[in-house]
Amino acid sequence: MKNIIIAVIFAIFNGALPIALAENISDGYTKGYIEVPKSSHIIESSKVEVIEFFSYGCPHCDVLDEKLNAWVAKNSKKIAFRRIHVFFGENTAQQQRLYFALDYMKKESSVRKQVFDEIHKKNVRLSRLEEITRLVKENGINEQEFLNAYNSSIVSSRVKEASLFQKSLGIRSIPAILVDQKFLTRPDFFQIPPSDKKSWISDFFSTAAKPAYKTDFEIEDAMFSLLDKLVLNRTKARNQ
Repeated sequence: MKNIIIAVIFAIFNGALPIALAENISDGYTKGYIEVPKSSHIIESSKVEVIEFFSYGCPHCDVLDEKLNAWVAKNSKKIAFRRIHVFFGENTAQQQRLYFALDYMKKESSVRKQVFDEIHKKNVRLSRLEEITRLVKENGINEQEFLNAYNSSIVSSRVKEASLFQKSLGIRSIPAILVDQKFLTRPDFFQIPPSDKKSWISDFFSTAAKPAYKTDFEIEDAMFSLLDKLVLNRTKARNQ
């Protein structure tokens, strides 16, 4: 978890985060969420839009997946849910394209667990096309149909759009969940004890170790409790 926070701090100091997000990032550790700049990627819907930014290669995303799926199912009448696989350099490029190809074929949900297991249990990184095609064939997907989708202009367009959207929001830590393109929350926001907004960075680098106030279960429970409140907030705002 400490490595995640260091990455966020590095991104702030090196200009990788949008200024508005960099200024508000400390709010996440005091409120559990931050407000994000207005986006041009809004999808018109009568429901509250919820987006998970994730990566197949992210162990935290793997651990969270089952509980997130259950939360989505429970709130299916209130929310329109979708996922965006992030791009964190060339080591994630093949996995990102795999996601959007499977999503385009409407096969992603049926093999999602197998993809996570291939990476995190079998230690196969899925960074080469031959590894990917073997996996999809083993899970009953026609290889040529998959390759047609994988190499299609539609998937290329979705990959590009997703990467640009991710960059516009300054997504540098995952999993991250965006509610109605207004509020962004992440599990690590509940890991670091709240501190003064102006001193949280210096506090983090202090010699005194930060106590872990919450277990992983408590962190997830706190985040989903907050998500319920954020969805309710946006539902009321939409109905005004």
